[in-house]
Amino acid sequence: MFKTKRNIVLGLAVCALLLPTTLIAKKQVERPFKLHGENIVIVDLSDLSQFPIFPWWIESEVGEATHLGRYTSSGGGTIDLSTGYLTGSGNDTASNGDQLSWEMEGSPDIPYILTYTGGTGRFEGASGSLTLTFTEATVIPEGNFMINTQTFSGIGTLTY
Repeated sequence: MFKTKRNIVLGLAVCALLLPTTLIAKKQVERPFKLHGENIVIVDLSDLSQFPIFPWWIESEVGEATHLGRYTSSGGGTIDLSTGYLTGSGNDTASNGDQLSWEMEGSPDIPYILTYTGGTGRFEGASGSLTLTFTEATVIPEGNFMINTQTFSGIGTLTY
């Protein structure tokens, strides 16, 4: 009898401990995702040994996006100046501090695609993609650097 009561109490305790984790876990939902913003991309032209591929570019960005609000972004990657093909990765930081990680590839001949690969806060485990459209671009050579200022928008989906 004592063993049976102990097993019942133990079973109830385990259920009580598991209940909050079950309630906290939320189902991820695919949502439409749009953004628009401006960025500055700086390409380092100082190492011509790998021309036309340059080992790095960095970007700094501000904008507005569904699910992010006002956001900032930073990232970097490589670019082939003969084709315009670039790859890179970085993070968007939402207005509340949650981060959304992205990877990017594309060229003037194929759409630039951002692929979302997780993040922090509500974006932990996030996935999705977005196609970018550039509406304005200004390129200024400055010493060993090429400074590109761009305005863009994007549309896609985000699952989180």
